Amino acid sequence: MRPATLAGDRRIVAFVARFFALVLVVSVVANCATSAREPGADGAESGDTAYDDAAYDDRDPFEAINRGIFAFNRTFDGLLFKPISIMYVGIVPLWGRERIRNVLNNLGEPVNLANNLLQGDFERAGITLGRFTINSTLGVAGLFDVADGFGLPYRSEDFGQTLSVWGFAEGPYLMLPLLGPSSPRDVIGLVA
Repeated sequence: MRPATLAGDRRIVAFVARFFALVLVVSVVANCATSAREPGADGAESGDTAYDDAAYDDRDPFEAINRGIFAFNRTFDGLLFKPISIMYVGIVPLWGRERIRNVLNNLGEPVNLANNLLQGDFERAGITLGRFTINSTLGVAGLFDVADGFGLPYRSEDFGQTLSVWGFAEGPYLMLPLLGPSSPRDVIGLVA
């Protein structure tokens, strides 16, 4: 039995290696396709090569990498995620999609509660705890959002927002593979 499993493990490793190689190639190709800014594009006189790139570097110091990852994300989205989402909407009726969303929101409520407490927002923590309790019981394990009818609206919280409340700066713009736009603070929040 073990040799068959080992062969399967090798296939998975080979797939992951090819996937990351594809990400690297798409990033490099997209970077090569990115046109350089022309002198004068920021309002400097044409022919003046001493225009200031510092303003661009402050907002997006990883611009070349971000553009490559953005190109990869658009390609991957068009090839995989968009067809899957079209099939999902075509197969699962709206009622079913709402039940799935409600269950996933309900499963995320303990994370929201923890972040509300870490932010010192005890009123919002009470609302979140109430939502979780009501939707887990009366809402049949979260299938139905009964708490919204009781005046307890859903609000998503994440650790990136908690770091913001604690005074951590957002940092420069980052484009993450498959996950999209972010910032260093939100990446830390995502990992947490």
